[in-house]
Amino acid sequence: MHRASRSRQTAGSIVACLLCVTALAVTGPGRGAVDGGSATAGPAITGLSIAGLSTARLQDTRPGGLSVDGGFVGGGALGAGVVSELRVAGRGGVPEVGAGSVVLNVTVTNPTVASFVTVWPSGMARPGTASLTFVRGRTVSNLVVVDLGAGGMVSLFNLAGSVDVVVDVVGWFAAGGSYHGVSPARLEDTRDGSAVVGEDELPTYPSGACDTLTEGLQGLALQPGEVPDAFVQIGTSVKGRPIWAEYWGPAQPTSIVLVIGQVHGNECAPARMVRAVRQNPPTRYGIWLIPTLNPDAYASYSRFNANYVDLNEDGLAASQPETRALMSFTELVHPVLSVHVHSPNGLIAWFGTSGFVQGNPDKSNAPLSSAVARFVHDRSDLGIEGAGVRFAPSRWFLWQGQRLVDPGTETLLLELHAVAAQEVLIARPRPPTHTVDQVDQECLVVLAGLAALIP
Repeated sequence: MHRASRSRQTAGSIVACLLCVTALAVTGPGRGAVDGGSATAGPAITGLSIAGLSTARLQDTRPGGLSVDGGFVGGGALGAGVVSELRVAGRGGVPEVGAGSVVLNVTVTNPTVASFVTVWPSGMARPGTASLTFVRGRTVSNLVVVDLGAGGMVSLFNLAGSVDVVVDVVGWFAAGGSYHGVSPARLEDTRDGSAVVGEDELPTYPSGACDTLTEGLQGLALQPGEVPDAFVQIGTSVKGRPIWAEYWGPAQPTSIVLVIGQVHGNECAPARMVRAVRQNPPTRYGIWLIPTLNPDAYASYSRFNANYVDLNEDGLAASQPETRALMSFTELVHPVLSVHVHSPNGLIAWFGTSGFVQGNPDKSNAPLSSAVARFVHDRSDLGIEGAGVRFAPSRWFLWQGQRLVDPGTETLLLELHAVAAQEVLIARPRPPTHTVDQVDQECLVVLAGLAALIP
C-alpha cells in the first residue's frame, strides 16, 4: 500500500521524532537505517521517563543480516498477510523488566508491491492502520512508538507482496511513566492542497461506456485533487488489470467500512458512490474503497467478467481471481460493514451475521446494517428490504462469501437508481431513471447514515 501524501505525519510520529532528537541526537528516521548507523546515547529525560540508547539492531530479515545478539536475522522477507513476532525486552539495552514502551526505527526494503506494515503490541488485536507505507522497490523508514506486548514482544504485519523488515531500537519508556499513547490527530497541514505523490503512482482505472453514457458521468478515474490517504493493489483481473483499494479516512479509525463500488460493468450509477466517497471522506471511521472489483467488465460494459462469470454468483465457489481478491481483502481489514453498490433497483438492504430471515433484521443479527438502511430509507426514495441469500452453492452472493471469511461483517446492499435509460436494460421491474444529481444525493444520504451510525 502507498500512503499517498508522503509529507503527512501523524501527531504520534511528530512527537516520536522530537523525543528522539532531544534524547538521542538522532538526525531523523531512515538515515543510515538499512546499513546500521549508530547514534550517541543521550540522557534520560526524567519528566518523560524515557531512556535513550545507542541504536541497536533487533531484526534484519535479509540474508546475511546482523542484529545486536544474532537473533531474528536472515529469516526471509515478510510475506502477504503474514504476522511475525519480535522480542524486544532484554535486547539492545531495553531491560527485561520495567520497560512499558519502546521507540523503534522500522525500515522496509526490497518490497515487491505497494503495501504497508503495521507494528503493535503482541497479544493484542491488530489495528487496521499502517505504521509505515511504501511502494514497490523503495526503501522507507519510520519511527514507531509502541507498547510492549505479551512476553516483551511486538508484532509486525505486512499486507501484500513480500518485503524485508529491519528494526532498530533507539529508546524506551518506563512502565507506568508519563508517556501516554494517543490516537494520532493532525495538528497542522501546510500544503496548498496539491498532491505530493506523482500522478504516475496513483491507481488507474479503465475507461468504458459508463464514463459518458449520460451527461455528468465521470467514470472511475481519480479527478484532480482526489488523492486517497493510501492505496494498495489487492488483486488482478482475468485480463491482468489491477484491482485497487483506496483508503479514505483518519490514520487511526474507530472502525473500517469496506465499499465495493462496482461489480457489474453495465451498472453506471455505482461510479457516483465512488465519487461521493472520494469527495466526502470520513473523519472518524475509515473507508476502504474498491472502485471496481471487475475492471474487465467495466471496460467492456458487461455484467460478466472476462470468463463470463457473474461475480455476484461466485461468493462461495470463489472461482474467479476478482472474487478471491475481495475475500482475501475482507479477511485482512475486518470491516464492521461492507457496502455493495449496484443499480438500477432503487433500494437499500441489510444483511446480518447469522441466518437470514426476510423482514426480521433482529433474527438476522443485522443491527448496524438495518439501522443504516432505515436511516437512508427515511431520508430518500430508496426502498428498504433484506439483501437476501441464494441457497444454490453455485450462485451465492458475494456478501454470503464474505460472511464465511469474516463472520463479524454485516452487509449493506445499495441499489441506486439508474442514471441513464440504457443502463442495465434487462432489469425488470425497473424503477424510473434518475438524474446524476439525484443519484449523487442518494449517495450523500448513505454517507450521512454511515457517519451517524458507524461505531
